[in-house]
Order: sequence, then C-alpha cells, then structure tokens
Amino acid sequence: PFFVVYSIVLEQSVHWHCFRGTIEKRDRGMHFFKSSNICSAGLVACVVISLSACQTTAQADAAAGEASAQLIAADGTPVGRATLTEVGGGLRLKVDAQHLTPGLHGIHLHTVGKCEGPKFESSGGHWNPMAKQHGLENPMGTHSGDMPNLQASATGSASYSYILKGASLDTGPLAVMDMDGTSIMIHAKADDNKTDPSGNSGERLICGVFTKG
Repeated sequence: PFFVVYSIVLEQSVHWHCFRGTIEKRDRGMHFFKSSNICSAGLVACVVISLSACQTTAQADAAAGEASAQLIAADGTPVGRATLTEVGGGLRLKVDAQHLTPGLHGIHLHTVGKCEGPKFESSGGHWNPMAKQHGLENPMGTHSGDMPNLQASATGSASYSYILKGASLDTGPLAVMDMDGTSIMIHAKADDNKTDPSGNSGERLICGVFTKG
C-alpha cells in the first residue's frame, strides 16, 4: 500500500499519475512501479514549489520591513552601509562605516533624503517631527533623530546599533519614509547631547539616503 498526499498547487496532476499507477498495477504488473515513481516525482515537485513560494513570501516580508542606505564621503566615495529594520516598539539602526578619524562622532537622522556633497546641506536639519530641541540630555528634547555618539576605532572603522523608539518606516507620526525621505549623517566631532540644534558636532562628514526594500 502507499499513501497519496495532495497539494493545492498540483492536486490534479498528482492525482492523475497515482490513478494511472493503480490501473497499471492491475493490467501490467511491474509497470506499476514506473508510474509510482512518476507519482512520487510529482509529489516532490509539489513540495519544492510550495517551499519556494514560502521562501519568496518570507523574503518579500523581510524586504518590506527594512530600509538601507549606502554611506558616502564628501567626494562621493562609498564608505559603509546603514540599515533600519522594524522591530517591536521602533526601528533598529545598524551602521558599518570606514575611513573615520578615531574617536567619537555625532550621528543623527536628517529630515531630507538627499546627500549632495561636499557639505551635505541638502539633507536639511535633524529629523524632528515632534518639534523638540536637540540632545538626549536636553530637558526640552529630544529630536527623533538624536542618538548616542558613534565610536570609531583606531583604524577608523565603526559598527553601531541603536533602537529608535516609537519610529516606523512608513506609518504613524514617526515614519521615516515620508514624502521627502530621510538621511543619516555622521559628523566630524562628538555630539555633546544637549546643545541645540546639533550638539556642536561639527561638519557633516558621511551621509546616506535610506531607500526601502
């Protein structure tokens, strides 16, 4: 005896092969096993297609919950990458950057998704939809795009992670992917986390524009 498992995708095809195998068992003896192999192949194909469809759906879901940015220096040279991923309660920012001076650097989200060098003024000010003052230590703050300083190593590289609480990619008042987009900026100096409007963090050194997917 053998068991037939139907798939919605290939139900009719698998059913035909298995039915044919039953007839051939009665009429042609050992020929049945060839048709049974066809039936098994149909079932395997069905499973493969189903798994492929699930994988494609999962990839699409993942892409829908993430935005990324290539980081560039003032001359347009690529120097790293940043991602924003939707997590429970906000967005997780991850940054990998190179060619920095060792030490602390201010890092913020800016209100416009443009990075036109060399000064990156096209990115506008800090992302601040709630109209507060700058600084994690400012009693009148903070900007929604304010974050702790990024630490660059002695070799000028940096890996950074931070949760932007309450933020989202494209829903609600703290959506980063609005009509004019959002950029990320790394500054020349450390952010003092209290001085409005940008914490005395110096020149804009590295910029990236977030795109979804």
